[in-house]
Amino acid sequence: MVIDSVKNVVQSKNVNVTDSTWIYCVVALVAVIAIVSGVVAYFRSDRYKMKKKLKGKNASVDFDNVMRSAFMAKDLYDQLKGKCHPDKFATEPEKMKVATEIFALLVKNKHNYDELCKLKDRAIKELNINL
Repeated sequence: MVIDSVKNVVQSKNVNVTDSTWIYCVVALVAVIAIVSGVVAYFRSDRYKMKKKLKGKNASVDFDNVMRSAFMAKDLYDQLKGKCHPDKFATEPEKMKVATEIFALLVKNKHNYDELCKLKDRAIKELNINL
C-alpha cells in the first residue's frame, strides 16, 4: 500500500513542457516590468530634467561660478556649517529656527559658491555671527 502511494507521487511530479514555458514567460514579464520602471524613473529624475534644461537653447552656464565652486566652495561651506549649526542657538528659539533654515540651505547648496555667499550674508545679518 505504501509503495503504490509513492509511485503515484513520483509520477505526478513529472514536469510538463508547458509548465516550464509558463515559468519562462513569468520571468520574462518580470524583467520587462523592471526595465520599463527603471526607464520611467530615469525620465522623471532631477538629473534628466537638469540635462534637458542645460541642452536647451537659452541655457547658459556661469563658468566663473563653476570654477569658484570647484575650488572655494568646500572651505566656505565648512566655515558656515560650523557657525550656523542650529545647536549653537539652542537657547534662542527664534534664531534657532532661522539657523535651521539656513543650515538646510547650506547642505542643499554646498557645491554652489554663489549661493553659499548669499547664505553667508544672510547668516551675518540674521544670526549676528562673525566670519
